[in-house]
Amino acid sequence: MAANGSDKPLVVVTDKQQQEDVRDYEVETRAHVAHLKLSDADRQTLQEPIPVGDLDILPSGEVYASQIQYRRRLNKVFGPGGWKLEERSDPRVQENSIIQKWELICLGIPIAVCWGEQDRVGRQSWATAIESAKSNALTRTCKDLGIASECWDRNFTENFKKEHCVEVRLSGAPGRAWRRKDRDKFWNETGLMRAPVEESGAGQTARGSSTAPPRRGSKPQPAPPTPTEGDEPLTEESINPDLAAELRQTLPKIGMNEQAMCKQFHVERLEDLTEEKYAAVMRIVNAKRGGGDLKLE
Repeated sequence: MAANGSDKPLVVVTDKQQQEDVRDYEVETRAHVAHLKLSDADRQTLQEPIPVGDLDILPSGEVYASQIQYRRRLNKVFGPGGWKLEERSDPRVQENSIIQKWELICLGIPIAVCWGEQDRVGRQSWATAIESAKSNALTRTCKDLGIASECWDRNFTENFKKEHCVEVRLSGAPGRAWRRKDRDKFWNETGLMRAPVEESGAGQTARGSSTAPPRRGSKPQPAPPTPTEGDEPLTEESINPDLAAELRQTLPKIGMNEQAMCKQFHVERLEDLTEEKYAAVMRIVNAKRGGGDLKLE
């Protein structure tokens, strides 16, 4: 039995097959003209923005609403059982992803057709990946009903990120990630990325205050150093205790002494390392791992 619960095996898709399916999808989408009759109240309910507290952000920076928000909105307008997602293809495997075509039907009327997709992550089962692909298709087809349309509006998402989210630095790859300000920190989070300086108008500083002209006879002030490409902001906050614990386990494995490291960086214990000092320590650790000979300064 296949992972989707049927007797049909999962189909591995070639690039040529995928291109043909996309063409069929485009033709089928153009053929679907919705004739759904809704009251003004129902239209307003469908297009009402999702409460800010119910929105979230992916580590990669995309603002989204969980699939349960779409389901609740559909249930509120059409009632449980008044809508469904109907399969329009068998699940297919494309590299490490599951793809499947679905059609949203409300009150017996076809609304939209789209492909759902989901990468299979870690030890995730194919059954879970297929279910996630179905939820992905739900969010895509609901665009035609106006549900959570703000998540596809760049102006809204940029403002949402400024007001409710923060970009943070991580100790390992990918090095940075987004999260909501009111969410718990990532286990390997080391600090905040520096917020971009807003463009200022003539005679204004970045904070909006007027720039006073230099006094006659005064010496010109030196320009601030220009940051080099790749520089990242570092704060004086102590590192996450989990990072200190991980570092404590790593040092003996590469022939380094914890006490000597603490003495060199003028701290009593690894947990007292600031983010700047931790970054310097990790440069040394990574050099040791790579067979380099980076010495403590």
